[in-house]
Amino acid sequence: MEKEATAPVVQQLAELLAAKAPKAISIDELGHVYCYKHGDPIQHVLKSAGCDLSFAGFLKAQKKFTVDGDNVALMAPPGLTVPATAPPGPPGLVSDSLSRDLLLLLRPREVAQAPSSALRAAPCPSSPTSSEPALRAAPWRKESRAPTESPTSREPGLRSAPWRRQTPASAPPSVSEQTSDKAASETYLSLHNKVSGRSFNSRVVQIMNEVQGVFERCMFLNVDRVVRGGSVSRGTAIHGCADAEIVFVLKNVPEVSSGCWLPAVLRAVGSLVQSQLEEEKVQYFRDQDVRIVADCIKVQAADISVDVRFVRAFRSHKEVIASLAEQDFEERRHTAGALVQEKTQFVSKQPGQVKVTCRLLKWWRDQQEWTKPQARPSDDILESVAIYSGIMSKPMDQAAAMDNVMGALAHFDELRIVWTNFYSRGDVWAPLLKQRPLVMDPVNPFVNVADAQHFDPEELMAHARTSHFFH
Repeated sequence: MEKEATAPVVQQLAELLAAKAPKAISIDELGHVYCYKHGDPIQHVLKSAGCDLSFAGFLKAQKKFTVDGDNVALMAPPGLTVPATAPPGPPGLVSDSLSRDLLLLLRPREVAQAPSSALRAAPCPSSPTSSEPALRAAPWRKESRAPTESPTSREPGLRSAPWRRQTPASAPPSVSEQTSDKAASETYLSLHNKVSGRSFNSRVVQIMNEVQGVFERCMFLNVDRVVRGGSVSRGTAIHGCADAEIVFVLKNVPEVSSGCWLPAVLRAVGSLVQSQLEEEKVQYFRDQDVRIVADCIKVQAADISVDVRFVRAFRSHKEVIASLAEQDFEERRHTAGALVQEKTQFVSKQPGQVKVTCRLLKWWRDQQEWTKPQARPSDDILESVAIYSGIMSKPMDQAAAMDNVMGALAHFDELRIVWTNFYSRGDVWAPLLKQRPLVMDPVNPFVNVADAQHFDPEELMAHARTSHFFH
């Protein structure tokens, strides 16, 4: 192993551990933090530097680190005792901006428990195999037990939610508490079945099939494939909030601005469809339900709104990203249609519990009063936060899932979510990384779905902190 090649990696790891000092963190967590900060998995970086050791083996081989089982900490210099005090600033306040961002990335539900100005060090539950703190208790839920705690589980910057009842650390969950949690989850699931039942989902798919069939019968263009998107295809639609996208990917389209060919295509296809519907009667929509707008053809078909779009075919996802990098804002909006398939897959392949959370959040949003359109959170925002919360907190039941995601929404202005499923950190448009809140589109590195120009989170945070979910 070449020390010169791995020295920068050692320094980067030391800086991350210094932000956590004097507390040790798990080796896995350090790997996640490194990947988030520097954009590449640590094992790949080590391999590129000529190191064939595992990450744990690499840490053990370094004099700067001390490894104890699955945990790692920064080794104090000889003769120096690392003070067990909070970072500079008010007691327990995370003053380092990088540490704050990493804490938000790794533990959204706990940071959401308190305003940043009131983040105090407090006991956090843990087990010998996990450093995950307790799930946040929502204000609308009955008080639940405080989880067990170990002497080493104290995370700076976190405190227990003020509405939680503190019980002895050794107290096991009572039968009544277990029953209460189970009843809360059953209530959520009962509501979910009402707003997104099997018959509803079957109906909206039938509507979408009918719309696509009519357009295909009128199509005169050279179509490479047809892609579906929107909440219907992603599996997150509910009664009163169902939308769909049908994207015709076209062959042999010249590599010029969509403004040169798209308007003519929309007018021609739209006119043909309207004429077809005057002669052919279908079940869910009529010719007057078809409208041609700036970038698509809109169809209001019974319960759902369907946007029919046209994009040119790209050879690969990388080519789409490269094309976006060279385009202006308006052109990017159109080219984003080429990413509908990836976005649909990203959401639809999430666990069932996550998609239930997405649907419940949409129902909750529709029960609130919003003073302006910019205050109402979009489907993209709610779905992204629900997925993020589910990945990071791994809730045991639906009630815990809702508690966690509502906690994240309550402090939405502090969120910083960057995905790396379909693009690397280096692909992200640099100005976006400076924005707060930052909720990156999972497939488009040029879009912050929480951009302040289009969304004001103040009302969302207020509703999440004060409203009761069911009334």
